[in-house]
Order: sequence, then structure tokens, then C-alpha cells
Amino acid sequence: ALLLTFLLSACAAPVSKSAFNLMDNIQKSDLKSIEISDPNEQQGNRKEEIIDFSLNLLCENYAGQNILISPLSIVSALGMTANGAGSQTLAEMEQVLNADVQELNDYLKAYTAYLPSSEKYKVSLANSIWFKDNAGLTVNGDFLQINKDYYDAGIYKAPFNERTKNAINNWVKDKT
Repeated sequence: ALLLTFLLSACAAPVSKSAFNLMDNIQKSDLKSIEISDPNEQQGNRKEEIIDFSLNLLCENYAGQNILISPLSIVSALGMTANGAGSQTLAEMEQVLNADVQELNDYLKAYTAYLPSSEKYKVSLANSIWFKDNAGLTVNGDFLQINKDYYDAGIYKAPFNERTKNAINNWVKDKT
């Protein structure tokens, strides 16, 4: 299944009548973040793996062009979608990310908790996944819960028509 992922803090309200947020009834669990301020060897490796992935991504996408990409957003998007992958697809995603998906979830949740959040300086992330409403696609409840707990994401099913384009644009406008 193809997932269109947008990262830009999460949204729980419906975006439009054409898009349905599957997260409306999903309550965030009371998960404690791992400690990353004084990283152990494993957490230090996770940080290095994310940095390596990010630098490789930047190098591969910079071909003398003036572009801007957010490695954090891309790692988060891949982490969110990896939670819905299985077998070979999951193995390939973990290989690309150089990380076990659960360890990545834990690290990114903890990293988000360390982002500045004072009134003077505040960084927030907005996460959502949009997929085409298709009778053959069922979304697993565990996938929804993990993406709520670790990424505070909105997950929308929509017909992918003009109204969906407008709903996505409105979601992005509201979050940025």
C-alpha cells in the first residue's frame, strides 16, 4: 500500500468532509521517553546512525542545486510508515535507516521531548499520513496506536481527489 506522508505536531480534528482521521478515537498512551541526554553506547549509535542517514540523504539529493530538505522529517516519515511494514519491506526499511524500527520510535520520541518548548523558542513537529480510501486496505489498530504514541500523528483516509488536495493543503497551512 502506498502511503503519502507529510511531516510538518499532530492533528486530531477532521481536516475536511472528504478526509477521515483514523486517530480521532485513539488516545495517547502514557509512555515514558528513553533518556538521551546522557546517551549510553546504544543510544550514541542510534544518534550516529540517524546522522549518517541524514548526511547520505543530503549528499544524494544535492547535485549542485539549491534545495532544502529536512532529514528529521524524512527519518520520522520513514519511521512512521515502517511501523506498518512487515517481513521483507520492514527489513529493507530498517536497513536503509540503519535502525530497528522500535529503537527508532523510542529515539525519535525522546528527541522530540528535547526540542525547545518555551514561549520564546518553540519547535513543534506535525506528522500525518494520508492514504487512498480503498476497500482492500485495512489499517491495523497497533499501527494507529504506535503512530499516536511515538509521533502524535494524524492518519487520514481520503478519496485522493481535488477535495483531498485541498484538505492536505489546509492541513499543512494550519500546521506551518
